[in-house]
Amino acid sequence: MDKLAWCKKQRNGLELIEPNLNLSQEYIEKAENALRAVKVLEESKNPNRSKLRGIQ
Repeated sequence: MDKLAWCKKQRNGLELIEPNLNLSQEYIEKAENALRAVKVLEESKNPNRSKLRGIQ
């Protein structure tokens, strides 16, 4: 209900738009890149641990 209260407080209201496939694809790519970066950081901190898990 808090989210609905926030919507009602908006001065100019909200606008619903059609889904944008390009934008959604960009979000997916950014998320995948972020996950790869986390994996690289984890492997650099614990190089032996990732080998034990079988992570490539």
